[in-house]
Amino acid sequence: MDARSKKDFEKEFLHYHLNSSIPVMRLGLILTLCLFILNASINEALFPGSVFIRFFLRFGIIFPYLLISIALISVKPLQRGLNTSLTIVNLLVAVAIFSIGAFANVHLKAYHFYYTWVGLVIVGVFTFYRIRFRNLLGIGAILFLSYLLAIIFNQSYKEDPEVFVSELLFVISMTSVGFFIAFIFEKKNRIDFKQQKELTDNFEVLQNEMRKKEIAEAALIQSQKKYHDAIDAIPDMVYVVDEDRRIVLVNAAFRNWDAGYGKHDELNGKRFSELYPEMCDTIIEKTDDVFSTGVSYISENSYNINDEITYIETRKIPIHTNGQVGQVMIIFRDVSKEKEVEQLKLRNSEQKEVMLREIHHRVKNNLAIVISLINIQIRNYPNPELKKPMKDIEMRVRSM
Repeated sequence: MDARSKKDFEKEFLHYHLNSSIPVMRLGLILTLCLFILNASINEALFPGSVFIRFFLRFGIIFPYLLISIALISVKPLQRGLNTSLTIVNLLVAVAIFSIGAFANVHLKAYHFYYTWVGLVIVGVFTFYRIRFRNLLGIGAILFLSYLLAIIFNQSYKEDPEVFVSELLFVISMTSVGFFIAFIFEKKNRIDFKQQKELTDNFEVLQNEMRKKEIAEAALIQSQKKYHDAIDAIPDMVYVVDEDRRIVLVNAAFRNWDAGYGKHDELNGKRFSELYPEMCDTIIEKTDDVFSTGVSYISENSYNINDEITYIETRKIPIHTNGQVGQVMIIFRDVSKEKEVEQLKLRNSEQKEVMLREIHHRVKNNLAIVISLINIQIRNYPNPELKKPMKDIEMRVRSM
């Protein structure tokens, strides 16, 4: 993952880590307020006017920070830059910790609750706020330093060093506990976010693949529809067989022909030999060769269909799939009418030859009669000058 991708990932994770925790943060802050109010109310009811209660109420200085935090995470217009806003609010808590400790009377018995309150505040910051982890580390360090500065300022460490060390270790322990709580929360959210992002990315990839598949299926359906429409538009009878020699497709012309000849309810999935055994030998011959060689084949055969001689021209065309012949399209056309036309043409030609021979014979006879008439004229007119042109006419007629 490059630097830019890591930066984008961290940005997305921070947004997820913060916004997914808003309900928990809000509940925790509200619960803290309610518990503080309940605790103060019970103590005031049991010990009214006690010095302990008056000192305890000083811890209420945290109220404005809690209310501001609740407002920031509850009002959507204020959630812009929420990480920075919550960081600033929690940094200002250091002022509250220092002001209470620095100006408190260390000789009061209630003062010893100060370190407990500081520890709870630090743990609360680490526990309730899901801001950037390094920001939390900085906030925790500053809150702890504000506690140390308050102790140094009020010099409580001089009163009883043993108590001071015990309280300091407690605050350090609470800070460490808060640190590990925040670390565990962020690590868990980071794992959840990474898994969710992977699931989201995989889901988007799957959706894209599904969309592509749907588009491809729609295109395939459209292509098949065009293919079927084109075959149905062919006036010749067409059917397609697979490698098992079972019919997988027939066109409208074939169905119409079967309705008048075979009258089968279902054609697809059946072999031609099962449907039309009387036509099997000649119609499906050479189909195996087309499957094996991939070369088209044309043949013509005659059949006795409904007591009539029918001539069928059969074409077997290979359909290639992945470089191999997966199907064979068989087209057969009724050429009986063409045969009748050819025979009629042949008969007409023979009749014309007979007529021509008859015409030639009659012309020859007529010319022979003309020659005989010329010879009669020559014999009836002994004039030599007349004989010569008559002889020329005779020779011309003979040459014809």
